[in-house]
Amino acid sequence: MELFYGLAQIPRGIDHVLMDNLWILGGIIIFLGSFDKYMLKPINPLFQLIFE
Repeated sequence: MELFYGLAQIPRGIDHVLMDNLWILGGIIIFLGSFDKYMLKPINPLFQLIFE
């Protein structure tokens, strides 16, 4: 039973690793005005936020 639970949690873990910075975007980064550093770089801002 624990094996099935562990296997079911793998996608959830991957989601938490890759997408938790998106919540920080709305709450902190835009409010403090530091989103400009993401917009000025020639790389996709979403890509930067996910892999920061």
